Amino acid sequence: MQNTPSQPQVSRKNVLPAFLGIIIGAGALLAVMLLLQPQLMNNALIFSFNDVAAGAAAGDWFYRLMWVLEDFTEGTFMVSIPGTVCLVAFALIAARLEKKKSAHMGSGVDGNHRILWKMMLCALIAVIIGQLLYGPSTFGSYGWIPTFGAFLSVQVLITHFGATAAKLASITVLGALITFPCCLFFLHFVVNPLGIPLFCCVAFGLVVAVPVCTEILRLLPWMKQADPAPAPSADDDLPAPPPLSENKFFFHRVFGDIGELVVWGSSLSILAMYIGVIFSWALNPLHPAYSMGNLPVMIFAQIATAALAVFIWYPRWKKNGWVFTFASVVFSSAVIITYTNHWLVVALTIIIGAVIFAPLIDWMLKTFNKKGRWHVLFYIQIAIGLCVAVWSLILKHGLIPLLGA
Repeated sequence: MQNTPSQPQVSRKNVLPAFLGIIIGAGALLAVMLLLQPQLMNNALIFSFNDVAAGAAAGDWFYRLMWVLEDFTEGTFMVSIPGTVCLVAFALIAARLEKKKSAHMGSGVDGNHRILWKMMLCALIAVIIGQLLYGPSTFGSYGWIPTFGAFLSVQVLITHFGATAAKLASITVLGALITFPCCLFFLHFVVNPLGIPLFCCVAFGLVVAVPVCTEILRLLPWMKQADPAPAPSADDDLPAPPPLSENKFFFHRVFGDIGELVVWGSSLSILAMYIGVIFSWALNPLHPAYSMGNLPVMIFAQIATAALAVFIWYPRWKKNGWVFTFASVVFSSAVIITYTNHWLVVALTIIIGAVIFAPLIDWMLKTFNKKGRWHVLFYIQIAIGLCVAVWSLILKHGLIPLLGA
């Protein structure tokens, strides 16, 4: 009987240099930003998020436009105009590099290089529609409106159904019309009464909006037709890029996970976004991150959560090619931006997020998504929304009072 060669053992030790390098780098960035922030607090070379919210509530169209642009980085909780510019520009660059099968594309754009610009444009239009229809009556009442929900729902529905002109138009209009009121319902009846993170109204709103939109779209004849095959391109014959070393893969996967928060999954765009966000923070520390003044901790928490999650579940990444570790970043970001930055709250939130979501979402998909009728975002938002709500209530009514924070 002939022995078959054994598969190489996947070991976290192989990516330990990248993991430690990322954690040390994020820690050093945190220290420098915390050192500099007190000296920057009087800077007002760019408007704050509170200026945008107040201007939008007053009907100022400049600030309503700024709100639309900030929605592009709201998914990463950075909420920064320079961050948006860098995020979009480098996502398009990453898409071009992915199309060219370049070794420099980082984590790419989740294979969506052919339709990324369509996803961006439709998301932009949906956000604008949502603000025009619902903004005037809700800005003043809540001071914040969940237009970002449509940014997510429209993009995932495009990846689910396709990207012909008729499909794009149907998804954009329906996503804009349905997602916002779903999110607003949970903002009014759940999030505000409980005092839990604003993210929860988007998460629970998407849990309703995604299946509702999906079932309506399924009734339209053109939604049932397969997209035509893309026109042949010289890029199709290019050889696949060489595989990344394990440490390079780890590095790009960490920042690619943060990129999944806006659906594109691009490590290049997130690295560029952080540069833009830090630039806006230097101009006015109250411009990014909802004017909370905690951007240094937010950036550290996001990077540390992604790095720890990918490190813990690295064997699954190598074995299966995909793990839902990005949900960990959403969880930690939503909690930390809302509650006090006590070191114990930050540390526990990072650890809990990194540990629980990969197996939880995997179990949910295997148990409830056997037919794949709805986009997986439905199940992901159930998991994240419930975990954020429960952990936030524990913090709000338990740990934070005990800490006196």
